Amino acid sequence: MRQNQIDQLVEPGDEHRVRFSLARSSRAGYSPTPAHRLHIAIREPICAPCTRVGYPRTMRRIPAMLAFAGGVLLCAALVTLRRTLLIVTVRGKSMEPTFVAGDRVLVRRRRGHRVKPADVIILRRPPAFRDGEPLLLKRVAAAAGDPLPITTEALPPDHTHVPEGQLVVLGDNPEMSSDSRGFGYLPEEYVVGVVLRRIHAG
Repeated sequence: MRQNQIDQLVEPGDEHRVRFSLARSSRAGYSPTPAHRLHIAIREPICAPCTRVGYPRTMRRIPAMLAFAGGVLLCAALVTLRRTLLIVTVRGKSMEPTFVAGDRVLVRRRRGHRVKPADVIILRRPPAFRDGEPLLLKRVAAAAGDPLPITTEALPPDHTHVPEGQLVVLGDNPEMSSDSRGFGYLPEEYVVGVVLRRIHAG
């Protein structure tokens, strides 16, 4: 077998191993034949040197760091939503037919926002209510500076406009509602929030 035929059978990268084996044979006192050369090339191949690719320790920590950051952002979002939004279940019949008992409504906490006429609000029970639910659902009939929409014993006619910092609130079902007709003006600080929408029908 000719030398060029042997060389064609030697895989790339094995040439230095073949040269080493031939040199070792020469030192031993004999000259390898072409067949021996082929035997060395086939039976004693070597792998190309391998290099292990590693990553810096900081890069290996990136997934854990991203997971931690995501958890922190999620907790912050939940805290923000808890401080901003509220879910309230409707009780009673004072706001029928707009809202009925069992409805669940999404409420935006007031947090300094001014309410305006026609807003449906959640309010804390006024001091005039000794018993009943701690939270009430009413509609704003008039805000500070607006003309007085109704006159009752609790809303004397000598007040032509709603005083500053006060509201007039009424129920959509007057016959079943305890509201400003009975307890008068509602201080704005009693407003918990404004109803955004119904999220579940009762």
